[in-house]
Amino acid sequence: MILIKYIGKLIKKFLIFILIVFIIINITSYISSYVELVKNIPKKYQEARFDLNNAYFVSIYYEQIPMALHLVDYNSKILTPIRTLKRYFYKKGLENLPHNSIENAVWYYLINLYPISIELKKKNTDRLSKVLSKTFTQNIIEESYENIKFFTKDDLEKEIKNKKLPESLITIFLAFYSVVIEDDFYLLQSENIQKTIRNDKKIEKLTEVYLTKLAFFNKKIFKDDLEKHYKSSKPYINALDIKATSIILENILLKHGSIPETKEYQLIYKKHLELLNEREIYKKTKNYNLIKVIENEIQKEEINYPNLKQLIINNTNKLEIKILN
Repeated sequence: MILIKYIGKLIKKFLIFILIVFIIINITSYISSYVELVKNIPKKYQEARFDLNNAYFVSIYYEQIPMALHLVDYNSKILTPIRTLKRYFYKKGLENLPHNSIENAVWYYLINLYPISIELKKKNTDRLSKVLSKTFTQNIIEESYENIKFFTKDDLEKEIKNKKLPESLITIFLAFYSVVIEDDFYLLQSENIQKTIRNDKKIEKLTEVYLTKLAFFNKKIFKDDLEKHYKSSKPYINALDIKATSIILENILLKHGSIPETKEYQLIYKKHLELLNEREIYKKTKNYNLIKVIENEIQKEEINYPNLKQLIINNTNKLEIKILN
């Protein structure tokens, strides 16, 4: 009996110790985050950052970490009160942000989209529709389109110059870009492909997104960052770009029978050919998983984009004849 009481006291002391350590870690992390993301930035953003940092903190420690440790799933009702508190701070923070600030996209990604990405990794999938309801998936897709618009700002580099951002803008852009390609065009893997490719309104939106991606990645500050830190991601980015350009060009060919002599469509076609050449280089690596994925994508492209494939074959033949002559 005495031993049981003794063990009980030890367990109680251990749990108190764990609680104290947890509180200390939370306080230390919050202070560090506050100093980095709130205190040392331009004053006009501090009020918004205070609430957004609170939302981010709540998400990391009470939503994202439990999900990453497989303690809860994204759709668990246990997370409802956590998300209620998170959304309160998030909404309050957005009210104090300039409506056209890139930070709208940054905090949306960190607080709303990143927790979903944890669930995608757990389920070993790239598609939101595999873990979310159809309605929720569509909402995320539409919000991703809206957030991509923030990356079109002419003064983007100037805005972020004196501000510490909690995440790379390249990472954030690629997250939205992936949602658009992998989820809004997931029907391209089924028999509905021709119907989807003929949806001019949807293709126009995709064209805007792809041209935004080109302009954003060509900014020197981000171009250097891409070369330094995203080399391992380039085959994945290449695959997304090939999907985007293939869809756009197939739609154009179905409507016009050829690529119009406009600057934007000629640019997209040129980039598509460059992407295919780049992919051929990836095929020569010893990464057999990557080679298998590429071969699978090539098979799909032959079925899904027959007009584009024929155009490339015809142009290749013309080039070969020209060289022989």
